[in-house]
Amino acid sequence: MKKLVRIDPKSGRYIDIDPKKLARDAKSLEAFVRKNIDPANDSLGVYSELLPLCKQVADQRRNTAIPLEDLPLRYPFREGLMPQGLAALYSEFSATITGTPLDVIHIVDVNGAPHAEVEFED
Repeated sequence: MKKLVRIDPKSGRYIDIDPKKLARDAKSLEAFVRKNIDPANDSLGVYSELLPLCKQVADQRRNTAIPLEDLPLRYPFREGLMPQGLAALYSEFSATITGTPLDVIHIVDVNGAPHAEVEFED
């Protein structure tokens, strides 16, 4: 379904995010981590930094984006230090939770604030 969402005028990112997609991304990411990363050998801090955020959003209560600066594990992702398979899931999750548009959006003015029509999961 299409939904009119607020756009951050400074960053150009969505302020309002799809809680169902975010929860789905978080659950996939958490499942991969638990299956493929040993907590005793977690040198990147995936269990301590990323999984708490995944758990927080898995119940679909978060519907606003976090600032890119608050995203955990940005350095290991940027430097290619993540285990194979984790980077793709992390990329999808981080794009969703930071409100990063993956397609070209058409911004409209609604009462002086930028908005865009975005597809949300039903």
